[in-house]
Amino acid sequence: MSENRKSRRTFILTVILVFLFLLLIALIYYYLSLIKPPAEKAKVEGVTHLLSIYGFGPSASEMLNHPTDVALGSNGNLYITDTGHARVVVFTQGGRFLFSFGKRTAYNRDFAGGFRSPLGIDIDREAKEVYIADKDRQRVVVYDENGIFKREFGVPMPLDVAVIDNNIFVTSFGSIFQFDTRGRFINRWGKLGTGRGEFRFPNGLTVTKNAVYVGDSNNARMVCLDRQGKVRWIYGRPPKRASDPSLLMGWPGGVAVDDNGYIFVIDAMHFDIKVFDDKGKLLTTFGAGRSGSREGEFYYPTGLKYLGNQRFAVADKWNNRVQILQLDLASKGIAGAKKSLAARFWDLLKPWCPYIFLLLLILALLLNFFRRSRDFSDTRIEVES
Repeated sequence: MSENRKSRRTFILTVILVFLFLLLIALIYYYLSLIKPPAEKAKVEGVTHLLSIYGFGPSASEMLNHPTDVALGSNGNLYITDTGHARVVVFTQGGRFLFSFGKRTAYNRDFAGGFRSPLGIDIDREAKEVYIADKDRQRVVVYDENGIFKREFGVPMPLDVAVIDNNIFVTSFGSIFQFDTRGRFINRWGKLGTGRGEFRFPNGLTVTKNAVYVGDSNNARMVCLDRQGKVRWIYGRPPKRASDPSLLMGWPGGVAVDDNGYIFVIDAMHFDIKVFDDKGKLLTTFGAGRSGSREGEFYYPTGLKYLGNQRFAVADKWNNRVQILQLDLASKGIAGAKKSLAARFWDLLKPWCPYIFLLLLILALLLNFFRRSRDFSDTRIEVES
């Protein structure tokens, strides 16, 4: 009877081990199918590719479709406007899919909380609320970080949004609007045009305690304002014709500010990230200088978010992915915090922690299985002798 019980235990343990092993293989395959690490990465000076997010499954509806922008939640998760699918998708910084929210609305069947063309996104980390600029619905739509719809308010053709100090700043086709968190109008700066203090479809925006940074996209320039809307500096100029090779900037989009106060701007038409100091001086660029689909290269990127420790999330729109990159300022001769070797190693290891834990669990069960098998064999030898 005792031997039958031990045999049954051995069989059950074997089944569990096989199941856990198959689960580990399936999880690794699923993870690799999401980030799709290529055989070849682009060698771009100062750029370390950490991972890419392409979606959360193999079907077309589960893959990202022209993601436009990225925001960082209070929980450390990434919130991505998946414009082509009219939704927001949420991932961990390690690339693990969590959930999505928002549904597509039709022009003749509109409903509150729906999306048609979600573009810019930002998060109030204190209130844990997500603000999404929907250009076609002409609304700023507000959800909480769990994907529960809260409210929305009207803005003419909103392109990007930034939240700070209970103020909501929104870029429109020719102006920058300021609202409170309930959507009540406070101020408006600028108008459609090419002059100083005017804008043409600014698709990039970030706001700090002392400044408002605008990627004035169709004017091919970067603009810095104070918090009262007065222009401090401008880098670039409007194009003289459709093809103007002398432009300093191509199509500036997403803007981010790092811990050192440097301003990073994604340039969709030059396929790079430009870095400025707070006086508007161009310090350096990161990028291959041409379009490409290898990891570390861009194909008309639009969104940029600083994640800390010189890591950035890039909405690589026409490559249908979000890339997580490490930008090394020191390699460009710029003073800034260089990440330690241990921190770099942790960034590489962190996405694999659940799989390592599962592998260790399998190894522990295997050791226990072999120990019990040996004890069982020793018991049989004693009985037979």
